[in-house]
Amino acid sequence: MQFLRIFLFLGLCLLLSGILAFLPIVSIEKLRSGYVKIDLIPGKVLPQKPTRKIKSTPELLARKVSIVKKLHGDYVPLQEISFETVHAIVVSEDAKFYIHNGIDFEQLEDALNDYRRGRPLRGASTITQQLAKNIFLTNERSMWRKVREFIMALYLDARLPKAKIVELYLNAIEFGPNIYGIKKASQYYFGKLPKNLNAKEGAFLGMLLPSPVRYSSSFRHRYLSPYARSTVNQILFKMKLTGFLSGQKYFEALSAPLSFETAPVTDPISASDTVPQI
Repeated sequence: MQFLRIFLFLGLCLLLSGILAFLPIVSIEKLRSGYVKIDLIPGKVLPQKPTRKIKSTPELLARKVSIVKKLHGDYVPLQEISFETVHAIVVSEDAKFYIHNGIDFEQLEDALNDYRRGRPLRGASTITQQLAKNIFLTNERSMWRKVREFIMALYLDARLPKAKIVELYLNAIEFGPNIYGIKKASQYYFGKLPKNLNAKEGAFLGMLLPSPVRYSSSFRHRYLSPYARSTVNQILFKMKLTGFLSGQKYFEALSAPLSFETAPVTDPISASDTVPQI
């Protein structure tokens, strides 16, 4: 029964994606249910209500992008993030990011096949879907929220260049408890600006993303767990396979030490019991 529901859900998503291709603007009134009303952002209090009514998806997108850029002054453009870090995170989270249209249907099919074989149902969200969820939607777990996520991912991919999508993503996502955005993460974990991160440090940040609160324990203990070390090395290998690291750079990254920031820091877990949502 659950498999049938998933199959019907994917069929509905495909139908909606076809409809969306013929709509230059998606009516915000039809998608409004479930959107996050963004009032609080880490370090910044925003007005309770927008100054004017937002009537269209392009206007809503522009407003959400402007809000992401106000994230406690730590927004950094893509050119100020090291090439190795950008692509370590891309290959870790969404290897087909540059060739799909916002949704990786092959990955979804693989996830369904795994489920049919009795394996746990795993996530197959692309970077674009994760961005759509972070800036448009709540954390509600329902088929209807997933449908909205699919629609907005297709919309974002059609409206924004890939470079802008990954830039917004890197500035909006969580890298640990109360650690939002690549700039704050690079400074917290390594005491560096994002442009100065090397491939192994970028791979470490990519390793965090499936479960940043849980996996950041490697930093708190100041050493890589066997799982973390294996995952970092796998990300580096993927970078080599996809051409983002040369053979020489790959072996250099494997043997390079991973030096965490050693200055006294406040553990965000003890500093705050709540994690704000974007």
